[in-house]
Amino acid sequence: TDIFSSESERIIANHNRSNPLFLYIAHAAVHSGNVYNPLPVPDRIVAKLESIPDYKRRRFAGMLTKLDESVGRVVRALQAKNMLKDSIIVFSTDNGGPASGFN
Repeated sequence: TDIFSSESERIIANHNRSNPLFLYIAHAAVHSGNVYNPLPVPDRIVAKLESIPDYKRRRFAGMLTKLDESVGRVVRALQAKNMLKDSIIVFSTDNGGPASGFN
């Protein structure tokens, strides 16, 4: 998520505003990771979510928090480049949360 955010910020900062910009960001978050780390999220983010008692839900919420931060970074980059007012931002998902295994 952070890599996508940083690269998006770089693209926006270096973009010539006289030309249109199409920026498609396909985050891996909040999809499951792998069998060894199914809900990858920094522990410092998870620590802020102690009010969520279930461990897996807390980690999933952490992933969503990182995704939200990323969207905010892109919006702020557009704003800093004075491109936000002429931008259309479409946020969609290809699936919901997992159907089983995470309650």
